[in-house]
Amino acid sequence: MIPEFLKKPYPFIFNRYSVWVPSIITFILIIFLAPLGFSTIDFLERVVIALVISVIIAGSIHFGIIGLKKLLPSHMSEDTWTIGKEFLLYVFVLSVIILTISCVFIAVVMYQYDSINPSKIFLNVFFRTAKITFGICIIPIVVSILIEQKNYQKRQFLKANQLSEKLKKEISIIKKGKSKGEEKILFRSDNNDIELQLKFEDIMFIKSEGNYIEVHYQNKHNVAKKVIRQRIKNIETSLPKENFFRCHNRFIVNKSFITNINGNARGLSLELANSDETINVSRTKIKALESFLVQ
Repeated sequence: MIPEFLKKPYPFIFNRYSVWVPSIITFILIIFLAPLGFSTIDFLERVVIALVISVIIAGSIHFGIIGLKKLLPSHMSEDTWTIGKEFLLYVFVLSVIILTISCVFIAVVMYQYDSINPSKIFLNVFFRTAKITFGICIIPIVVSILIEQKNYQKRQFLKANQLSEKLKKEISIIKKGKSKGEEKILFRSDNNDIELQLKFEDIMFIKSEGNYIEVHYQNKHNVAKKVIRQRIKNIETSLPKENFFRCHNRFIVNKSFITNINGNARGLSLELANSDETINVSRTKIKALESFLVQ
């Protein structure tokens, strides 16, 4: 049950609030709660120390997350972000805070008492800091994750309804507009052999499967599929942008076949006429989808 819950999609949110909120909370904790013996330090000195720690934490979180995104791009992808990854990111942020507070506190103690060996007290200070920090933060973290998960699902549902309304208007315009008639696209394999030629209006969607693509299209009154050894990015450039949209790394869809837009915890998905295929919309493509529907 718990592992399945941790696999649920979650919005990846990294902005200035992600950096400064933990820093401000740390500043307030040191000033007013004064854990780990900070209460023995003069108030004005404690303010200065808390400010320094907060700035260090802000920088550590900012560059730490940027570093993680560069070192682990596939794991830090917004489209694959889950509750479990969000929880681990919180643990990473808390670890940065704990390590920073511990190091600064030991530095202050060493400054006051020259005879203290930092290696003897570091682990004690670190574990005490971890105990206090996790004790204070773990419940707010879990609650905030649950609330944000519910709010995100609600936002996606509302967004889907808004886009569906725009889609209905756009489809009615397309039906009244001029058809592309006999204009066709040639689907070539990677050795340049022509595998398929179709009218634009008959192409439903294109799905990527590694080095191959699946072209789903209408053949008279039936739906057909053709597998071609080709990359989807090579096909994308030959399609008219006003009718076709790359909604996901794996999918290109024809606007005129979209019948509905659904929203759930995973984001947005498209329903296509005469197809049972689930067409997911990449989270990074949602704004572009909105522009595409009203262009």
